[in-house]
Amino acid sequence: MASALRGAFRGKGLKISYGTITGLSFFLFMRDSVVEVTNVHGPSMAPSFSPTFHETGRMDCVLFNRLHDPRFLRRGDVVSLWAPHKPEQLSIKRVVGLPGDMVVVGRRPKGRAGGEDQGVNWGKVRVPWNHVWIEGDNWRESVDSTTFGPVPMGLINGRAEYVVWPPSRWGTASNADSDFKTRSKAIPPKSRPTIPAEFLD
Repeated sequence: MASALRGAFRGKGLKISYGTITGLSFFLFMRDSVVEVTNVHGPSMAPSFSPTFHETGRMDCVLFNRLHDPRFLRRGDVVSLWAPHKPEQLSIKRVVGLPGDMVVVGRRPKGRAGGEDQGVNWGKVRVPWNHVWIEGDNWRESVDSTTFGPVPMGLINGRAEYVVWPPSRWGTASNADSDFKTRSKAIPPKSRPTIPAEFLD
């Protein structure tokens, strides 16, 4: 009798352990490869995301599509990416310029976030192949391409799809289909950009 009970509990324990490991593996796979929910920390994307962060500290939780191919990004899409100046940190910004675009960048105002090069006038910048120009909607509080220039598409982690928290802000994330304004302006190339010769075999 006792041995039968031990066998039953052992079998049940194995099933629970198997179910737990399978569920955890599936969750990690989904988070790392399919979708990810990230808090929009700080004021750099206000008022599109976390609009009351300064006053209340409240942050929007946004679902990002990890499967979206960066080659198919559009101007206005919001992305998460590994910050060039802090490689261990995820940053959330809006795509302003695509490969081949000429980005017209105004002078950065004094006192704005960004480090030692405050007030640098970039003028016009041609976005290189396989790079994008990104900026925060709240440009006075954003460290972005106006600080470190175009960023490689390989740093992009996903595209914003939905605001999932708080409930009062549920809905589709602000992207290329919405009305957005950025400090810099992108001028698309007259013809579709081609792969530079140095990238070809």
